[in-house]
Amino acid sequence: MDFVSLAVGVIGVVPTLIIFLKYLSTKLPVKKFVGLNSPDPIDVLITTSSVTKSSKGAKVVRSTTGIGQVQGVAYLSKFIGLFYKNKSTKIHMGNDINVRPKKDLVLLGGPAKNDYSKRFIEYFCAKNQSLALRLNDELSQLEIQGECYDFDQSNLERGKPTSDIGLVICWNNPFSPKPSDFRAIYCAGFTSFGTSGCAMWLFNDVLGRKQGFRELTEQVGKKIPNFVAILDMKIINGGVVGIELKKAIAVPT
Repeated sequence: MDFVSLAVGVIGVVPTLIIFLKYLSTKLPVKKFVGLNSPDPIDVLITTSSVTKSSKGAKVVRSTTGIGQVQGVAYLSKFIGLFYKNKSTKIHMGNDINVRPKKDLVLLGGPAKNDYSKRFIEYFCAKNQSLALRLNDELSQLEIQGECYDFDQSNLERGKPTSDIGLVICWNNPFSPKPSDFRAIYCAGFTSFGTSGCAMWLFNDVLGRKQGFRELTEQVGKKIPNFVAILDMKIINGGVVGIELKKAIAVPT
């Protein structure tokens, strides 16, 4: 009888042990890498594409955003749901928010139409001058360490791009009184579709897949690394169908 009880107890422990080992081998390394350690909600700032007045019903003035930012929020939300049981997100329009985003922060969209993205890039460039990072969102030009990446305005089919250049930055949150305690993640292409591709790459292709995760950690480190990544994306009918990592650079804390 004692042997039977012991056997039943061991059998009951095995599934729990398997789940725990799976957590140690998959989820824990990713969580150590991304560094979203605060229990507070993540502030997500998306680009304000335009401010329009409703043409029907009440003449309400409202902010709008691009499809790429919406897709970026979806990739982020899926990642959070898989890796963080009790963590939530607070979505803000980048040019409407008037509170300090001082906890973990995700910026979706470039500086041309997102004041917080603009200020974030300014802070980042000032603290990491050796990168010689120059981003001109309006002219679709990016330069880093002497290499130039330009978005070709002629690569359009029916008004949609066939390619884009993306910039992903994982760094401290410069808007926090304790920047090193909180994470800021910046994802933006020169177009809304490229912004979607940047979020897809980071939250799905890297953080959601062992091979992509291993390839990036080999270049930038495993535990809360600060880094810049340059992406070259191929687009068909507004959908990102191919993403190539052109450069990944680890930067100081």
